[in-house]
Amino acid sequence: MSLQPSDVPSREGIQSAIDAITPAQGSTLITTSSAAVGSIGVTFPDGKFATPPHVFVTNVGGSGSTQFYLVAGSVTTTGFTVYAYQRDATAVTANINVHWLAFPA
Repeated sequence: MSLQPSDVPSREGIQSAIDAITPAQGSTLITTSSAAVGSIGVTFPDGKFATPPHVFVTNVGGSGSTQFYLVAGSVTTTGFTVYAYQRDATAVTANINVHWLAFPA
């Protein structure tokens, strides 16, 4: 059996396959002002996901940020919300630097 030209994927086909498995990524800042909870919306690049992706968030520092847990919620094909919860529910002022990754589901 020999390989035929029609057996080789097109450049567009290869790029489409790569795009389908490549995560979206970014960073954002959540600021709380005398609060125990903060949140911010994140938008994915247009058309990146056909179904809601798996989203991972991490706290990478900032003033007062070590006291917060992060959760990615309300995930859709177009974006999600990062929620920051102060670990003992004390109202504090903080700047929380967040990095995020979204992988195709």
